[in-house]
Amino acid sequence: MMYGYRSDLVLPKFGGGYITYDVYNKYFRENCKRIIGRKLSPHALRHTHTAMLVKSGFSLETVSRRSGHVNSVVTKSVYMHVTDKMRKQDRDRLLQVRII
Repeated sequence: MMYGYRSDLVLPKFGGGYITYDVYNKYFRENCKRIIGRKLSPHALRHTHTAMLVKSGFSLETVSRRSGHVNSVVTKSVYMHVTDKMRKQDRDRLLQVRII
């Protein structure tokens, strides 16, 4: 319990309840700049999370649903840089396969 109230929210506003996106965005950017030396947006976390799911081998359909994209075509187009890298890794792995 913090400041005399309980909340299940990760970042509640003072006194409870939700903070606005603008307040969170400002807080996030300023603290990233202060702590790691560069400004990042909360959207960068979404992008990183999605890219990590794709790279980890989750299907594009699963990643698409989790990201709230309309379909996997959107996911694929936004995260093509990750899927291109995966294709190269797949080609390299396939070259290592020996039948005999």
